[in-house]
Amino acid sequence: MKKMPIYAREGVTHVWLADPETRTIEVFRLSRRGYGLVYTVGGDDAIRAEPFDAIEIAPQFVWGRRPVAPGSAKTVAKKKRAAAAKRPARQRTR
Repeated sequence: MKKMPIYAREGVTHVWLADPETRTIEVFRLSRRGYGLVYTVGGDDAIRAEPFDAIEIAPQFVWGRRPVAPGSAKTVAKKKRAAAAKRPARQRTR
């Protein structure tokens, strides 16, 4: 990464590189020799990494929710709810 030497020069002690396509995060820590890889987390694993290792970060917070596949039960149900919401409410007849 082009910016990492600049971060090192400015004393940024940790760098997180996030790849949304592979849903991975690589955590690097600055030492006298430069940045070294400390931790890699991917997929739906909870994130607990320096310098925020006192807390656990849910992967949905970083990546958002996974897209639902077309034709899946969730997608079909969502489309039905949306269609029902667009229809006018039926009036009761006595």
